[in-house]
Amino acid sequence: METNDIQDIKECDAYYELLDKHADLVVKYDTIVKICKIVMHDIRSPLRFLSDVAESLTLEGVKQPEHVQRKHLKMLVETCQNLSHFGNNVLDWFISNKFEISLQQEKVNISETLRENIRIYENVIESNNNVLDLDFEDDIFVSTNKEISSIIIRNAIDNANKYTRDGVIKISIARWRQTVSVSIIDNGKGFDAEKLLEQIHDNVTVSHNLGFRIIHDMAKQVGLEYTISSKKGVGTNFALIYTQV
Repeated sequence: METNDIQDIKECDAYYELLDKHADLVVKYDTIVKICKIVMHDIRSPLRFLSDVAESLTLEGVKQPEHVQRKHLKMLVETCQNLSHFGNNVLDWFISNKFEISLQQEKVNISETLRENIRIYENVIESNNNVLDLDFEDDIFVSTNKEISSIIIRNAIDNANKYTRDGVIKISIARWRQTVSVSIIDNGKGFDAEKLLEQIHDNVTVSHNLGFRIIHDMAKQVGLEYTISSKKGVGTNFALIYTQV
Protein backbone atom coordinates (compact mmCIF):
# COMPACT_ATOMS: atom_id res chain seq x y z
CA MET A 1 0.00 0.00 0.00
CA GLU A 2 1.31 3.42 -0.99
CA THR A 3 2.07 6.08 1.61
CA ASN A 4 -0.54 8.38 0.09
CA ASP A 5 -3.18 5.66 0.41
CA ILE A 6 -2.39 5.21 4.10
CA GLN A 7 -2.62 8.97 4.63
CA ASP A 8 -5.99 9.06 2.84
CA ILE A 9 -7.30 6.28 5.10
CA LYS A 10 -6.12 8.10 8.22
CA GLU A 11 -7.78 11.31 7.05
CA CYS A 12 -10.94 9.38 6.25
CA ASP A 13 -10.93 7.77 9.71
CA ALA A 14 -10.40 11.17 11.33
CA TYR A 15 -13.30 12.58 9.33
CA TYR A 16 -15.70 9.84 10.43
CA GLU A 17 -14.48 10.17 14.01
CA LEU A 18 -15.36 13.87 13.89
CA LEU A 19 -18.78 13.00 12.48
CA ASP A 20 -19.36 10.58 15.37
CA LYS A 21 -18.32 13.19 17.92
CA HIS A 22 -20.57 15.76 16.27
CA ALA A 23 -23.53 13.37 16.35
CA ASP A 24 -22.84 12.65 20.03
CA LEU A 25 -22.78 16.37 20.83
CA VAL A 26 -26.06 16.90 18.98
CA VAL A 27 -27.71 14.12 21.02
CA LYS A 28 -26.40 15.60 24.28
CA TYR A 29 -27.58 19.07 23.28
CA ASP A 30 -31.04 17.79 22.41
CA THR A 31 -31.14 15.96 25.75
CA ILE A 32 -30.22 19.10 27.68
CA VAL A 33 -32.89 21.11 25.84
CA LYS A 34 -35.47 18.40 26.56
CA ILE A 35 -34.60 18.30 30.26
CA CYS A 36 -34.78 22.09 30.49
CA LYS A 37 -38.26 21.99 28.95
CA ILE A 38 -39.28 19.29 31.40
CA VAL A 39 -38.00 21.25 34.41
CA MET A 40 -39.64 24.50 33.32
CA HIS A 41 -42.93 22.71 32.68
CA ASP A 42 -42.84 20.84 36.00
CA ILE A 43 -42.16 23.93 38.13
CA ARG A 44 -44.68 26.15 36.37
CA SER A 45 -47.71 25.02 38.39
CA PRO A 46 -45.99 25.23 41.81
CA LEU A 47 -44.61 28.67 40.94
CA ARG A 48 -48.05 29.86 39.85
CA PHE A 49 -49.49 28.56 43.12
CA LEU A 50 -46.78 30.35 45.13
CA SER A 51 -47.49 33.58 43.29
CA ASP A 52 -51.26 33.38 43.84
CA VAL A 53 -50.98 32.53 47.54
CA ALA A 54 -48.31 35.15 48.21
CA GLU A 55 -50.47 37.79 46.53
CA SER A 56 -53.45 36.87 48.74
CA LEU A 57 -51.61 37.17 52.06
CA THR A 58 -51.88 40.20 54.30
CA LEU A 59 -49.95 40.89 57.49
CA GLU A 60 -53.15 41.26 59.49
CA GLY A 61 -54.54 37.93 58.30
CA VAL A 62 -51.34 36.00 58.93
CA LYS A 63 -51.20 37.28 62.52
CA GLN A 64 -54.62 35.84 63.39
CA PRO A 65 -54.22 32.23 64.66
CA GLU A 66 -57.43 30.85 63.12
CA HIS A 67 -57.38 32.90 59.95
CA VAL A 68 -57.45 31.05 56.63
CA GLN A 69 -54.30 32.90 55.62
CA ARG A 70 -52.34 31.08 58.32
CA LYS A 71 -53.20 27.91 56.45
CA HIS A 72 -52.16 29.53 53.17
CA LEU A 73 -48.84 30.53 54.70
CA LYS A 74 -48.21 26.93 55.79
CA MET A 75 -49.03 25.73 52.24
CA LEU A 76 -46.67 28.36 50.89
CA VAL A 77 -43.80 27.06 53.05
CA GLU A 78 -44.50 23.41 52.18
CA THR A 79 -44.65 24.13 48.46
CA CYS A 80 -41.35 26.04 48.62
CA GLN A 81 -39.79 23.04 50.38
CA ASN A 82 -41.16 20.62 47.76
CA LEU A 83 -39.93 22.86 44.97
CA SER A 84 -36.49 23.02 46.55
CA HIS A 85 -36.47 19.24 46.91
CA PHE A 86 -37.44 18.85 43.25
CA GLY A 87 -34.69 21.26 42.18
CA ASN A 88 -32.09 19.33 44.16
CA ASN A 89 -33.25 16.07 42.58
CA VAL A 90 -32.92 17.56 39.10
CA LEU A 91 -29.42 18.83 39.90
CA ASP A 92 -28.37 15.43 41.26
CA TRP A 93 -29.81 13.82 38.15
CA PHE A 94 -27.78 16.14 35.89
CA ILE A 95 -24.59 15.38 37.79
CA SER A 96 -25.07 11.62 38.05
CA ASN A 97 -26.08 11.18 34.40
CA LYS A 98 -23.65 13.70 32.92
CA PHE A 99 -26.50 15.45 31.08
CA GLU A 100 -27.80 12.20 29.64
CA ILE A 101 -31.09 10.49 30.39
CA SER A 102 -30.36 7.01 31.65
CA LEU A 103 -32.62 4.39 30.08
CA GLN A 104 -31.66 1.66 32.54
CA GLN A 105 -34.53 -0.53 33.73
CA GLU A 106 -34.68 -1.45 37.40
CA LYS A 107 -36.97 -2.80 40.09
CA VAL A 108 -39.03 0.19 41.26
CA ASN A 109 -41.55 0.51 44.07
CA ILE A 110 -44.16 2.30 41.99
CA SER A 111 -46.39 2.90 45.04
CA GLU A 112 -43.60 4.85 46.71
CA THR A 113 -42.80 6.73 43.49
CA LEU A 114 -46.44 7.76 43.22
CA ARG A 115 -46.53 9.07 46.80
CA GLU A 116 -43.29 11.03 46.29
CA ASN A 117 -44.74 12.83 43.29
CA ILE A 118 -48.19 13.32 44.81
CA ARG A 119 -46.56 15.20 47.72
CA ILE A 120 -45.13 17.73 45.27
CA TYR A 121 -48.59 18.63 43.95
CA GLU A 122 -50.80 18.25 47.04
CA ASN A 123 -50.93 21.98 47.79
CA VAL A 124 -51.40 22.94 44.15
CA ILE A 125 -54.28 20.47 43.88
CA GLU A 126 -55.87 21.86 47.04
CA SER A 127 -55.56 25.40 45.70
CA ASN A 128 -57.85 24.38 42.80
CA ASN A 129 -60.36 22.98 45.31
CA ASN A 130 -59.74 19.51 43.96
CA VAL A 131 -59.90 16.37 46.08
CA LEU A 132 -57.33 13.58 45.84
CA ASP A 133 -58.76 10.07 45.85
CA LEU A 134 -55.92 7.56 46.35
CA ASP A 135 -56.58 3.89 45.78
CA PHE A 136 -53.46 1.72 45.79
CA GLU A 137 -51.55 -0.64 48.03
CA ASP A 138 -48.03 -0.11 49.29
CA ASP A 139 -44.98 -1.90 47.92
CA ILE A 140 -46.07 -2.70 44.38
CA PHE A 141 -42.94 -3.28 42.32
CA VAL A 142 -42.53 -2.93 38.57
CA SER A 143 -39.72 -3.02 36.04
CA THR A 144 -39.11 0.50 34.75
CA ASN A 145 -36.86 3.55 34.84
CA LYS A 146 -37.67 5.47 38.03
CA GLU A 147 -36.57 8.92 36.83
CA ILE A 148 -38.57 8.75 33.61
CA SER A 149 -41.59 7.27 35.38
CA SER A 150 -41.48 10.19 37.84
CA ILE A 151 -41.41 12.68 34.98
CA ILE A 152 -44.43 11.06 33.35
CA ILE A 153 -46.38 10.80 36.62
CA ARG A 154 -45.67 14.44 37.54
CA ASN A 155 -46.86 15.66 34.16
CA ALA A 156 -49.98 13.49 34.27
CA ILE A 157 -50.89 14.81 37.74
CA ASP A 158 -50.15 18.38 36.67
CA ASN A 159 -52.34 18.03 33.58
CA ALA A 160 -55.19 16.52 35.60
CA ASN A 161 -55.08 19.40 38.07
CA LYS A 162 -54.70 22.02 35.35
CA TYR A 163 -57.94 21.01 33.65
CA THR A 164 -59.94 20.38 36.84
CA ARG A 165 -61.59 22.83 39.26
CA ASP A 166 -63.72 21.80 42.26
CA GLY A 167 -63.39 18.19 41.18
CA VAL A 168 -61.79 14.87 41.99
CA ILE A 169 -58.46 13.46 40.87
CA LYS A 170 -58.31 9.73 41.42
CA ILE A 171 -54.92 7.98 41.40
CA SER A 172 -55.02 4.20 41.52
CA ILE A 173 -53.01 1.06 40.79
CA ALA A 174 -54.51 -2.11 39.36
CA ARG A 175 -52.78 -5.45 38.80
CA TRP A 176 -53.73 -7.99 36.16
CA ARG A 177 -51.58 -11.06 35.47
CA GLN A 178 -48.05 -9.74 34.82
CA THR A 179 -49.00 -6.10 34.30
CA VAL A 180 -49.55 -3.11 36.57
CA SER A 181 -51.68 -0.17 35.52
CA VAL A 182 -51.23 3.23 37.15
CA SER A 183 -54.28 5.40 36.46
CA ILE A 184 -54.75 9.14 36.92
CA ILE A 185 -58.38 10.06 36.35
CA ASP A 186 -60.05 13.45 36.67
CA ASN A 187 -63.57 14.78 36.16
CA GLY A 188 -62.36 18.08 34.74
CA LYS A 189 -63.26 19.86 31.53
CA GLY A 190 -61.59 17.29 29.27
CA PHE A 191 -60.39 17.83 25.70
CA ASP A 192 -60.20 16.25 22.25
CA ALA A 193 -57.86 13.31 22.92
CA GLU A 194 -57.85 12.14 19.29
CA LYS A 195 -56.66 15.53 18.09
CA LEU A 196 -54.00 15.60 20.80
CA LEU A 197 -52.64 12.16 19.84
CA GLU A 198 -52.71 13.17 16.18
CA GLN A 199 -50.60 16.26 16.94
CA ILE A 200 -48.16 14.22 19.01
CA HIS A 201 -47.71 11.53 16.36
CA ASP A 202 -47.30 14.24 13.69
CA ASN A 203 -44.60 15.76 15.94
CA VAL A 204 -46.58 18.98 16.37
CA THR A 205 -45.93 20.65 19.73
CA VAL A 206 -47.94 23.61 21.00
CA SER A 207 -47.92 25.17 24.46
CA HIS A 208 -51.08 23.49 25.71
CA ASN A 209 -49.94 19.96 24.82
CA LEU A 210 -46.34 20.18 26.07
CA GLY A 211 -47.13 18.00 29.10
CA PHE A 212 -48.42 15.18 26.93
CA ARG A 213 -45.58 15.69 24.47
CA ILE A 214 -43.15 15.07 27.35
CA ILE A 215 -45.15 12.01 28.45
CA HIS A 216 -45.10 10.57 24.94
CA ASP A 217 -41.38 11.17 24.39
CA MET A 218 -40.35 9.81 27.78
CA ALA A 219 -42.55 6.71 27.48
CA LYS A 220 -41.20 6.02 24.00
CA GLN A 221 -37.59 6.17 25.22
CA VAL A 222 -38.09 3.30 27.67
CA GLY A 223 -40.75 1.34 25.79
CA LEU A 224 -43.46 2.20 28.30
CA GLU A 225 -47.06 1.94 27.10
CA TYR A 226 -49.77 4.41 28.03
CA THR A 227 -53.42 5.01 27.21
CA ILE A 228 -55.38 8.23 27.27
CA SER A 229 -59.05 8.95 26.76
CA SER A 230 -60.85 12.23 27.29
CA LYS A 231 -64.18 13.85 26.55
CA LYS A 232 -65.04 17.52 26.83
CA GLY A 233 -67.10 18.20 29.91
CA VAL A 234 -66.51 14.72 31.33
CA GLY A 235 -62.82 14.43 32.19
CA THR A 236 -59.69 12.49 31.34
CA ASN A 237 -58.46 8.97 32.00
CA PHE A 238 -54.71 8.43 31.71
CA ALA A 239 -52.97 5.12 32.45
CA LEU A 240 -49.38 3.85 32.42
CA ILE A 241 -48.82 0.15 31.80
CA TYR A 242 -45.89 -1.58 33.53
CA THR A 243 -44.52 -5.10 33.72
CA GLN A 244 -44.83 -6.47 37.25
CA VAL A 245 -41.77 -7.99 38.98
